[in-house]
Amino acid sequence: MKSYLTHFMVLLLSLSASVALANRQTLTADTTQGVALSNRDINRVVCAEGAISDVFYSEEKGMLVEVKGQNAFVKFLIRKQAGLNQYVNQTAELHIVCAGEVYTLVANPQPIVTQTVYLSGGLKTRIKDNLRLFRAMAKEEQLLQLTQAVYRDEIPETYQVQRFSSTITVSPKAPDMIALYASIQLTKLKEVRVEGLGYRATEYAILAKAPVALLESDFAQPSFGSTIAAITVTPLQLNSGQIGRLIIIDEGIQP
Repeated sequence: MKSYLTHFMVLLLSLSASVALANRQTLTADTTQGVALSNRDINRVVCAEGAISDVFYSEEKGMLVEVKGQNAFVKFLIRKQAGLNQYVNQTAELHIVCAGEVYTLVANPQPIVTQTVYLSGGLKTRIKDNLRLFRAMAKEEQLLQLTQAVYRDEIPETYQVQRFSSTITVSPKAPDMIALYASIQLTKLKEVRVEGLGYRATEYAILAKAPVALLESDFAQPSFGSTIAAITVTPLQLNSGQIGRLIIIDEGIQP
């Protein structure tokens, strides 16, 4: 079997093992993109490349936007009905002109904490910036840095991030994983792409349904990617009800 770059455990021991939905998202001008926003608190949209010159949206959908330089602050109105708070839950489009580029966001108001959304440059800019970040590193160092960025949720603005706000349970059907999947449940948390280098990192939460001992090689399966370059599992021993982390990096992924 192919030799995988594994066991970043020693370097990751000082990191938190929390598996919480983060409040930072990064979007690009290439496509219309859905984004989860708080329908209770004020959300912030940041133009990474310059100033926000204009915004377009429908006030009748209960959304208000105020622009200050590089920042746009998005608030969903809270109405009172029969003495109770009524929160907006209808999606709404928000068009933002950032550094001459138009970003189209489909805002999905949810009962979550305030969100910060970064608007980064186009594909060519991201590729150039990613190559500059990784140019002086050996491949092992690149994979380690990407793993740490995903684990800490300290993700550079030039990476593409897709977060999953609703539960997506993953259950590969490989015959040699049947016994393992009797003891754990995997839930996909996010995917991170490094365009220009072809890396895709996918993070999962591992819920132990019974005491279980894990190995990185347990997840070296085609269900998780055909060109796996690195696998990190922490911790390797889980008690019933305990949650662990799994990060898998695929390579050779096209934009």
